[in-house]
Amino acid sequence: MTQLSNKYLQPGTTLSIQWESGANIEIAIHDNYLKLQYEIRNQSHIYPVKLTRTDCNYGGCRTWFICPCCGKRTLKLYLKASKFLCRTCQNLNYISSQKNHDYMAIIDYKLIKKTRRLGLGCLCTYELLSEIPFIKKPKGMHWKTYEKIQDELLLLLSSRNDVLEDILR
Repeated sequence: MTQLSNKYLQPGTTLSIQWESGANIEIAIHDNYLKLQYEIRNQSHIYPVKLTRTDCNYGGCRTWFICPCCGKRTLKLYLKASKFLCRTCQNLNYISSQKNHDYMAIIDYKLIKKTRRLGLGCLCTYELLSEIPFIKKPKGMHWKTYEKIQDELLLLLSSRNDVLEDILR
């Protein structure tokens, strides 16, 4: 679900959101809950979600959703199988834990960022593997940071090779 700012979660507010697919959702905010009214596959749903608020350290308050399934406080709810639930209840995982082509792109992006930090620009991964032991430490960089980046590069290259093996199986 789109993350709603606290200013929209004031009691008495009603929001209407239209998704790209053409589906509409209407959100009515009450004192300690909100009512979601939406239609998916020509089936209408009315879904209540409890709200709770906590005080912030520097004033104001933060509004949280209470997951209708597990009862845990969460900042986001996700729509899957016609239900708005937390990440855990929907069995959702993070992209970084998925070993697929998208994960490969994430690894390549991180490799590029690390090589730029060492002042190398963009190197192909096969070139990078042979170059890692000979990369000179950039001037002004601490040795600890330099060694940490080198270790991270080796780890990224190793996980990239693992993903490639999984894809080619």
